[in-house]
Amino acid sequence: MRLGDPTTWLEADTEIEIDEHPDLGKVRVKQWLDLHFYRAPGQKVNLILVERMKPMSNGQPFPPLWLVWVGERTLPLETVWFKYLRRFGVDHWYRFAKQRLHWTLPNLRTR
Repeated sequence: MRLGDPTTWLEADTEIEIDEHPDLGKVRVKQWLDLHFYRAPGQKVNLILVERMKPMSNGQPFPPLWLVWVGERTLPLETVWFKYLRRFGVDHWYRFAKQRLHWTLPNLRTR
């Protein structure tokens, strides 16, 4: 599957539509199960596509959002998509931790 070319996509294993999200409008979520990367055939992944149906204020469609789920247990598609909306708090915490708390700097000792 080439993500930029819909003609190469397989039929989705699971598909849901959220009719009216308060902030995003109508959203379509598709999931393909048990795929793998070309160079890692032993690692199973689930591919998730999130599409916002409502166009941007300038009339252009929103770009598709591709997610990869790696794990032994597959969560319901409604849960995975909803949890992704909450990622901003976590992302900002990690950025703060790296920049302000210097988590990326080595802790060297002289003794």
